Amino acid sequence: MLVPTMSLPEMVADARKDYKAIWNKVDGLMPRLRRMHLRERGATLSHLEPWRSPRKNNWLLHFSIRKAGPMMHPLVWSYDSKGRIFGLIITPSGSTTLLDNHMIQRYGERFDPTANPLERLQSFFYDNFYYATETLHERSPGVHEVRVGMNHGLGLGEWDTRADIIHVRTFVSFGQLFPEQLDLMERLDAQRAWDSLTRGQQQERLNRARREEQQKLRVA
Repeated sequence: MLVPTMSLPEMVADARKDYKAIWNKVDGLMPRLRRMHLRERGATLSHLEPWRSPRKNNWLLHFSIRKAGPMMHPLVWSYDSKGRIFGLIITPSGSTTLLDNHMIQRYGERFDPTANPLERLQSFFYDNFYYATETLHERSPGVHEVRVGMNHGLGLGEWDTRADIIHVRTFVSFGQLFPEQLDLMERLDAQRAWDSLTRGQQQERLNRARREEQQKLRVA
């Protein structure tokens, strides 16, 4: 169970112990979510499932159900020593993304001003569950400034490469972005769109691009 006295790496290690229970939860939910997807007949069904693990950690499980297959993004949330909510997007391995309380507040001020802190976090994660990160300059040994592309704007923070934790400290909406940042958002949007494809879909698009390039060369 996450407690405020833990360091961030300790929290990540503790939350990862929930993954066996998470997969059991996912297996139990999938039949219902597939039925919901068939009933709604939309291209994608988005669903956010609040869940408390047997180890008493609080999770938000975001599901995207598509014809190409389901995708699930997990976030565990807790409170710091000052009673402020924060979120950790944790995968079984690889980088962890920390959503700072200040970032959650900034997002809520823009999109959900009347909600309580947990509702703001839920609202944020429902629409901003997948990110594309650009690494900028090194601030200090092992710590790089980053910009994180999201559906509703840009997250700003740093990446601690030693702990492999991306700390998103604040949020800037589309309406607040400068022209250079808007160009970055277009690149990150393209990256997110590519990453959302299955490997087969990615290969099909690569093959199509090669055929079109060869056709252009023959015409020239």
